[in-house]
Amino acid sequence: MLPLLLLMFPRNSCWLSNTNYNMNPSTIFFVPCFLMGVFTLFMQDARGQSGTPSAVDSVAAYPSIQAAIEANPGKLLYVPAGDYPIDKKIVIHTDNSGLFGPGRIIQRNPEQPIIEIERVAGVQLRDLTLTRVEEKFDTNNEGILAIKCRDLVIDNVRVIDNRTRSGAITL
Repeated sequence: MLPLLLLMFPRNSCWLSNTNYNMNPSTIFFVPCFLMGVFTLFMQDARGQSGTPSAVDSVAAYPSIQAAIEANPGKLLYVPAGDYPIDKKIVIHTDNSGLFGPGRIIQRNPEQPIIEIERVAGVQLRDLTLTRVEEKFDTNNEGILAIKCRDLVIDNVRVIDNRTRSGAITL
């Protein structure tokens, strides 16, 4: 990038001072535009995209959250707003994958944890609500069970109505 900047500024110009030594007017316009483009390139989010996730990144495009995880190994998947009832635990077993979004995952089976993460690195869970159906609040299982994980991120995840002797989140 430094050689490119040197090409934009001739040797006889001083762009940091108030004195103009034959400054080319097109250079004055080009530099800010170029820097804004570079800034935009580096400010993309963790999914490698900017803006709202596409349908490919969303669990809504699949019959279940588990099916979405299996079809997109190593990707963060968006869980749109709404309720997502499950009867089996969600298993995350691929590095650098995870779930994020305002969705609410509702476990209907008290014999299962809600999410299980085992022997992976770089998994992320963000902004989710994990809960159980009203008549099955009491359980012996965790909301999130993470076993032998590295670089696990659990951020702004709410585990509610999961009455257990073990932890709501067990690491």
